[in-house]
Amino acid sequence: MKYLISYDITDDKLRTQISKYLEEFATRLQFSLFICDVDRARAKAIWTRLVQMAATDEERGLVLMTPLCKTCEKGMRIKGNPLESEQKFLVV
Repeated sequence: MKYLISYDITDDKLRTQISKYLEEFATRLQFSLFICDVDRARAKAIWTRLVQMAATDEERGLVLMTPLCKTCEKGMRIKGNPLESEQKFLVV
């Protein structure tokens, strides 16, 4: 299943750590928005790790991970170019 992952982290060092972690398995769409295709067990592990990392940002530490069902994925529209050129979906 595909997941959208976004974050709003105020601490520069932590934000960099989270983005580098996500770059290991996800495609960056925007500076703080990624998409990945993983099974449920992997998604749970990713979520657990992100929550642990974000908890260290005392001021804000917001992380969002949203599953995309097949219908939602087919309806997804993007205008412009993602930051990473390797796309596995239709850009309209």
